[in-house]
Amino acid sequence: MNKVYAVMESVGNFSHTIAVFDSIDEGSEFIMTNALETAKEQFTCNVEDIPEIELEEELELAMSYYAIDEWEV
Repeated sequence: MNKVYAVMESVGNFSHTIAVFDSIDEGSEFIMTNALETAKEQFTCNVEDIPEIELEEELELAMSYYAIDEWEV
């Protein structure tokens, strides 16, 4: 059996699949990219002007909405 890695996004009390990858690394990279974009959207200043600690806090929050499920196919 082969395995795939489904990126799940939490919305309210449920999760839904937003992408499926052949490797967990691809799924992790997808999550990081999406979470970083979401974190940056929380600020109205230039990205270079965002205090690092504040960006890290927003990134951690954004990443908490994602999970990777391993499925056998």
